[in-house]
Amino acid sequence: MVTLRRITPGSAFRVGLWFGIVVASIQIIIFTLILLLVFHMPLHGLRFDVFIRICISIFMSGFSTGLTAWVASLIYNGVSRRFGGLQFELDYSDFATKRKNDEVDGEGPTTV
Repeated sequence: MVTLRRITPGSAFRVGLWFGIVVASIQIIIFTLILLLVFHMPLHGLRFDVFIRICISIFMSGFSTGLTAWVASLIYNGVSRRFGGLQFELDYSDFATKRKNDEVDGEGPTTV
């Protein structure tokens, strides 16, 4: 068993930021395709200010998702210090080579 004791808030923010940007971009692409194909909106109807607003909304979506991930990591770190972290089991049977911290025959388990 491996215990996840801490999540770095900075890395949680980065993952949340990029996840939010990707999801918002996909949503806006789908919405734009619906406007262009279903409602027959002309392409010149999307002016430059619309493009700027789309970019701002994508960034704000990424920032808010990153901020949410940052707060969630802080909450998780506090709870894991008090009650213990998330426990899960890793299966290394698929790997052909041994890693530095893997169990060696006769020596017992080591920490990962």
